[in-house]
Amino acid sequence: MQDSTCSIAGCETGIRARGYCASHYARWNRYGNPLHVTPRQAKIDAILDAGEVDCTQCGRRRALSEFNRDSRRPTGRRRTCKECASSATRRWIEENPAKVNATSVAYRIKNAESRREYSAAYLPEWKRENAHKIRDYTYRRRAKKANTETAPIDYSALWETCGGACSLCGHPLDLATEWPSPRFASIDHIVPLSRGGGHVQSNLQYACLDCNVRKGAKAV
Repeated sequence: MQDSTCSIAGCETGIRARGYCASHYARWNRYGNPLHVTPRQAKIDAILDAGEVDCTQCGRRRALSEFNRDSRRPTGRRRTCKECASSATRRWIEENPAKVNATSVAYRIKNAESRREYSAAYLPEWKRENAHKIRDYTYRRRAKKANTETAPIDYSALWETCGGACSLCGHPLDLATEWPSPRFASIDHIVPLSRGGGHVQSNLQYACLDCNVRKGAKAV
């Protein structure tokens, strides 16, 4: 039984004519050689073999993995690297705030129902698992509104510093205790934000919620 695949070694595509697949037959028909490679294809093959190419924007030679995928390109990748593409996107956003806002508003209106469903399904769980992130964001926002200093906080180191106890009354604390229990391990600003204290490591301490509420805006 005659082989039904292309006669070119390594090509398993079905025969089109003269024992060749459509691609090899087209090369034979046009150039007289089924293995003929055009300069453009040779360049593409060289890029794929090397696994890297020059970015048309910054000119730097980068690995193909540093370019976004694009099925329309012969290499399967865009010609502009991810870094340059991101910079161009950020620049466009900064230069076109009105368009960005209009697009955002239109998206929220069009997808209002799906966004509500997503929030109802995933937001409560995310909030439970990321309570520390929400709390830190709230403190930093308050500090910025009060025009005071902010800095990254190492909460693990802060917990070790307080020895797992309330810094005001000395009662043992447990990070598993949930708000609004009086023994909830809350973050206290030694010098309150309202009095110019910053949201920085040296101005923070753990205190039980009961003591923190009674302390209020007093500097202790």
